[in-house]
Amino acid sequence: MNPVEAPRSGGRTGLVGREDEQRRLLAFLRAADADGGALVLTGEPGSGKSSLLRLAEMSASGTTVLRATGVGAETALPFSALGQLLLPLRVALGLADGPVPSVPAVAHAVLAILRRAAATRALLLLIDDAHWLDEASAAVLAFVSRRLSGTRIGLLVATRPYQGGTFASCGLPRLPLAPLDHVAAATLLRARFPALHPMVRTTVLDLARGNPLALLELPPVLGEGSRGIGEPIPLPARLHEAFAADIPSSPRTRRAVLLSALDTEGDLRAVRAALGPAAHDDLAAAERAGLIDVDEHRGVVTFRHPLTRSAVVGAASPEQRRAAHRALARATRDRLERRAWHLGLAAVGPDGPVAALLEQAAQRHLGRGETGRAADALVRAGRLSPVRADRGRRLAKAAWLNADQTGQAEWGRTLLAEARQAGPDAAGRLYAAATAATLLVLDEGDVAVAHRMLLGEIDAAAPGAGALATTHALGVLGELSRLCGGPEPWGAYRDRLTRYPLASPQDGVLAEPAPDRLDSAVAALCEHDADPLLVMRLCPAAGDFDRTGPIRHLLHRIAREDASPPAARAWYFLGLEAFTAGNWDETGQHADRGLELCGRIGHPHLAWRFHHLRALVSAARGDPATTKALTDGMVTWAARRGAEGVRRKALHTRALAELGAGNHADALRYATAARQAGDPAADVPTATAAALLVVEAALQTGGTEVAAAEAGVLRAAGVAGLSPRLAFQVAGAAAMTAPDDQVEDLFERALALPGADRSPFEHGRVQLAYGRRLRRLRAGPRSRVPLTAALDTFTRLGAVPWADRARAELRAAGLGPDRPAGPATLTTQQLQIAQLAAAGLTNKQIAERLFLSARTVSGHLYRAFPKLGVTTRAGLRDALACRDRA
Repeated sequence: MNPVEAPRSGGRTGLVGREDEQRRLLAFLRAADADGGALVLTGEPGSGKSSLLRLAEMSASGTTVLRATGVGAETALPFSALGQLLLPLRVALGLADGPVPSVPAVAHAVLAILRRAAATRALLLLIDDAHWLDEASAAVLAFVSRRLSGTRIGLLVATRPYQGGTFASCGLPRLPLAPLDHVAAATLLRARFPALHPMVRTTVLDLARGNPLALLELPPVLGEGSRGIGEPIPLPARLHEAFAADIPSSPRTRRAVLLSALDTEGDLRAVRAALGPAAHDDLAAAERAGLIDVDEHRGVVTFRHPLTRSAVVGAASPEQRRAAHRALARATRDRLERRAWHLGLAAVGPDGPVAALLEQAAQRHLGRGETGRAADALVRAGRLSPVRADRGRRLAKAAWLNADQTGQAEWGRTLLAEARQAGPDAAGRLYAAATAATLLVLDEGDVAVAHRMLLGEIDAAAPGAGALATTHALGVLGELSRLCGGPEPWGAYRDRLTRYPLASPQDGVLAEPAPDRLDSAVAALCEHDADPLLVMRLCPAAGDFDRTGPIRHLLHRIAREDASPPAARAWYFLGLEAFTAGNWDETGQHADRGLELCGRIGHPHLAWRFHHLRALVSAARGDPATTKALTDGMVTWAARRGAEGVRRKALHTRALAELGAGNHADALRYATAARQAGDPAADVPTATAAALLVVEAALQTGGTEVAAAEAGVLRAAGVAGLSPRLAFQVAGAAAMTAPDDQVEDLFERALALPGADRSPFEHGRVQLAYGRRLRRLRAGPRSRVPLTAALDTFTRLGAVPWADRARAELRAAGLGPDRPAGPATLTTQQLQIAQLAAAGLTNKQIAERLFLSARTVSGHLYRAFPKLGVTTRAGLRDALACRDRA
């Protein structure tokens, strides 16, 4: 046969991901050319069996190739396949005059003729779709396949698993074609459809499950967001033919698989209830046909390939599908959402009660975070609504969910146009306006324009729209206000939070950011399985005022269980919290996950958040080049959209990098620009953190008056009571700008504040400033304690430039680079408190035992830690033991 070598990476055959199978196939051809043999290729429809047969034919140079293909319509015609393969056997096959011989006689005759032909020229027999061979032909070919040794005859058979038939049990060697792995599937899809939308790409990969034919056929027909839950995927002709051909002809079995396909949860109990008394037998027949798997233990029925489910639904008539949905609705009376969905798909025209039931189901889906299901239910509800205003409202809300929550922007546009044409009510106008504002930002529109447009619609429609629609619209307005970054948009947002009714008290916490209200809202979220929409609406306030910790588990759930814009935002908030807590490697991991998700869902406009996280880490760790590249990208993104809030975050991060590098004048310039004049509440974290940087940089450039003025702005902003971290920033700025006679008192007070060390990087910078100030006041020995603590903190964080500055200050304070800063002598009270803390007592318990305030205990521990060479309570016991042994 002289077969050619297997092409690399698909080569001229285009068989991506089938390199091993090609090598095995060509090895078989070489062996068969020398001594005969048979091989059975097995694989699901579309797995590439026919392509490998074509490769075998192309590779069989100098060989006589005979082909036959099984045809479902000819399975009852004896020897029909042999008629294709061996035309010379005319009499034996009944194509010429003479008596028809028995199957054994034909088998011996076929083998004799094949051997005679192979004596002068090698033969290769290719049998495709062997599962559809007529019984007589299959028996003859099976007989021949076992007698090919020493003949130079190769027999290559392609069949499907789960189909039974002669070649399923004849004992021949097999070459199974498994689904392509994810890398190969993605490579094939990218090569054939390089411009495919990421969301569609993800859908295709999920549905195809490594099936090559599906990977090539699905992209042209799958539109973004065009398919609702339970609706059939529009299979192209080749795919439908491949997967529908296995559907049994029995009406009862076809009904069983149709009901299984339309119950999207695979609820075995519901399917059996809908089928009736013969359910067990009908499902067993479908399982024997290789279409489904019935798991009695878990109570589920699943399709062996999702495209089989699509083929089953597509092969049924509209009336058959509606009848099946009616049966499933009766079987799921106790499940409102599922019953509503089946009734909705069974309806043939406007139906007000069913539309209302679907809207109710959508709200329940939202409460469980099932945004996609909620949107689909609203679309169906809208299209069944007999009243135009109801139709417009429901479609507008579905449009908003798709554009803002599920990330399917194009589908959102389509629904928005449909909603506006219907003429929505006041609530619908708010949903439509929120959708339009979201789409404007996606299209690189000006965020200030989007803010004004949405604000105007809120003022016009909110009085009659109801609390739920108003709350959702205000949630979008809040995000736009943050992007705008100025006090005017932020002030307008807070004003509307107080002016219009909200769905719950939690939604209004930013109107009056009182700690007790915020704590109550956070606690309410954690008491039960919170609505992800509520979590994401509260998350900015929780992040601003350092309450992300209690809802961290909720954010992880949203981030890990979804692929949508809210999931990306959840990764960002988790990354910010990790950075504040000093877990910078974790920050980078969250940034990587968020960027990957942005690419996967096709929402690059969210990527600036993760560039911000990466820039923060690179700035703190001393990589100014990376920081500049990332922040320049953020500034460019912000300039195109007028997103001043994003620009200010970039400037703050750049200021941090410049301060660490010792470029104090540049740091002051960037920090001043980032700390926007006016109301710091427009962006509390950026404003206060940048203000602290202004103080640090100004003091390094001799601008004591500028630093003092900035500390005064922080103090006057009234943010100290909102969180321990903000209180520490205000106190730290005050200590840095204090008169000489108040320095120690104010620094000690700041560093002893409860929760002061929740942001270790800022805590270390204040310690560094404290030690520097003491050294300049000629209190060198006392300066070593805060400087040593700062060095420990910066070393642990990997904040290299800051650690270098702390070392330089220690050297200037008389502690050489090779001279350890060993533990200083503890006072009697410090030792007593340290011993109690090492025993596991809390500050409050220690205070009660020693008749001190908890604040005093905290202060003594703060001063004892560096003396003992530890940074946490966990190290106290060992440090004290070492001290005693010394």
